[in-house]
Amino acid sequence: MLFDPYITGNPSANVPVGTFYNVDIIFVTHAAFDHYGDTADILRHSNASVVCGYEIKRMLIEQEGIDSGRVLGTGYGDGKTIGEYSKARTVFAQHGSFAQIDGAWSCFSPFGFVVEIQPGITYYHTGDTFIYSDMKMIRELYHPDVMVAGISAVEEKYSREMTPREAALAVCWAGARVAVPTHYPPGSPDLEQFIRHMESFAPDTVVKKDIGVPFTCRPFTVE
Repeated sequence: MLFDPYITGNPSANVPVGTFYNVDIIFVTHAAFDHYGDTADILRHSNASVVCGYEIKRMLIEQEGIDSGRVLGTGYGDGKTIGEYSKARTVFAQHGSFAQIDGAWSCFSPFGFVVEIQPGITYYHTGDTFIYSDMKMIRELYHPDVMVAGISAVEEKYSREMTPREAALAVCWAGARVAVPTHYPPGSPDLEQFIRHMESFAPDTVVKKDIGVPFTCRPFTVE
């Protein structure tokens, strides 16, 4: 699974886009360049399908020539079953999504995704969103183990959806065991601010800040 594949042109990406030509499914939260990213390129070089909103579906089918059977439209509350074990739910993101298609603007809902990767391990991919109180509901419904949270603006000229403090509180509300900070420029002081706020809001949550370093999250079991 691949989420928001912004690889080419990403100053934090340390692998070529071809590394991801073997994925099975791509989730795209909205049409912004740093989320839609290399979606079309990866689809052209793989057998993957993509889960996305209507505006991205139009872009991929009408502009990129991707087979419509590989483009799985979604909306809030939608569920997808992936393979034998994994289940995905489309959840709210407090943001916007806009794409220009044939000279006209197409607007649709931005998303987050909650994916039960395997029984006992759930991943919450927030996309771009402001903090909102229903993240507590995400905790109650899905109990995410790993959560990606935007902590700043991807570049200074673009919008900032959550401050480091708000992002730390969002992780606390969602109850994630592991937090992955994202959506900040290289060298930004916001990363260390986020880590300091995490010490207050969610001291037991592990923060994975290193880019390109794999980690393993195991289900909680009692033997």
